[in-house]
Amino acid sequence: MELLCEIQLFGCSRFYTGRCHVTRSFRIVDDDGDRKLRFDEFIKGLDNYGLIVPKEEAKQIFDAFDRDKSGTISFDEFLYSLRVGGHAVSLTEEEHCSDL
Repeated sequence: MELLCEIQLFGCSRFYTGRCHVTRSFRIVDDDGDRKLRFDEFIKGLDNYGLIVPKEEAKQIFDAFDRDKSGTISFDEFLYSLRVGGHAVSLTEEEHCSDL
C-alpha cells in the first residue's frame, strides 16, 4: 500500500512541524467531535490535505487504521497508524494539545 506510506509520511511531517499538528489535523476532520473518524470524515481529511484517493483504496487504508474493527478510527488508532519514527505517537503528546 504505497498510499498508506504516503499518508504516514504526511502525518510524520505534520508531527515534526509542531507536536500539535497531528491532533489539530484529526480534530479538523472529526466533524462531530466524538474523537472518532467515520469513513466520510476520513475521506474529507484525505481531500483536505490533497491526498486524492480512489474510494476502494481509501476504504482499505481506513480498515487498516481501524485496528479494533469498530467501523471508526479512534484518535489512539490514528496516532498508532501514523507511527512517527517507527513508533506510535505517545498519548502524552496529544494530552499536551488537549486545550486546542
